[in-house]
Amino acid sequence: MFRNFSIASDKPVVNSNYFVDFIVIRDNKPWFLVEVKNNTETISESLAYYQKSLGVPHAFQVVMNAPFVNADCFGKSGMPVAVPARTFLSQLF
Repeated sequence: MFRNFSIASDKPVVNSNYFVDFIVIRDNKPWFLVEVKNNTETISESLAYYQKSLGVPHAFQVVMNAPFVNADCFGKSGMPVAVPARTFLSQLF
């Protein structure tokens, strides 16, 4: 399932006012962005900025202290979404 993918980290910067925690590349194309937060907050402007400017299908604000939700994180694309960490991680494998 995850052949030809890589993970970039350390706050990739295109515009010094925006950053995200991770961008995952699959088949040499950006697949999804991740910004990690402890609690539910307003969706990060950085996610929307990079999703639009890089043409990334999925952008997730992963919330560490949120309970599991039985939902498909990858079911929608085009807009950043907040998702509990447990939910997000359960769908990576």
